[in-house]
Amino acid sequence: MSLKDLALRAKMSPSRAHYYLTSFVRVGLVAQTGPGANYDLGPEALRLGLAALAHLDILNIAREAMFEIRDATGEAVFLSVWGNRGPTIVHRLEGFHLSPLSIRVGSVLDPLSATGRAILSTLSDTLVREMIAPILAEAKPDDLGYGTAIDDAIALVAEARRDGFARGHRTVAAESGFVGLAAPIVTFENSVQAALTINGDAKTLDMKRSGRNVTALLAATKRIATLTGAP
Repeated sequence: MSLKDLALRAKMSPSRAHYYLTSFVRVGLVAQTGPGANYDLGPEALRLGLAALAHLDILNIAREAMFEIRDATGEAVFLSVWGNRGPTIVHRLEGFHLSPLSIRVGSVLDPLSATGRAILSTLSDTLVREMIAPILAEAKPDDLGYGTAIDDAIALVAEARRDGFARGHRTVAAESGFVGLAAPIVTFENSVQAALTINGDAKTLDMKRSGRNVTALLAATKRIATLTGAP
């Protein structure tokens, strides 16, 4: 956000807001890409968020499940939770296959990626609409949601809800040749919006419901749900 917008939201003058932001930048809670650039969350804010997430038992259980999925499929596995801009990777486990694609912890995925649709599928259409309408309105040409009508996005999420998992419609990163296959983690009262994602080569990754990848993914998320008391 810009200084002007932040000051308006905080109900204070731009000069006073700048005073606080300067301190936040200094300790790493806020970051700027350059002088006069918009403000964003900084690396220290990410570390604090990840530390808080580490205290959630559901995520610790999910990390254990990631090894089961990796061993059954040989593919890289990611654990993501819904952040303020979409699904954010909080843990990763490399697969047995060499991959030129590097998705780091802290990376924010597109809301309409397989991971995003898997997480959104646990929510009502009304809530999904509220969450992604502003994101679609600000989508850039490189974003998956660019030019996508909100009703079409709702339909994609409904498809993931019906199937219990989501397939990547396009590559995870431009020209990488890799796609995601994601399933939501359902918790008691859906208190954590999270998903497990298998990432693999689009040419070889088996995405059939009866295939070993979907089978391993759904088995893991079902076990997590059982352990956390989800219905």
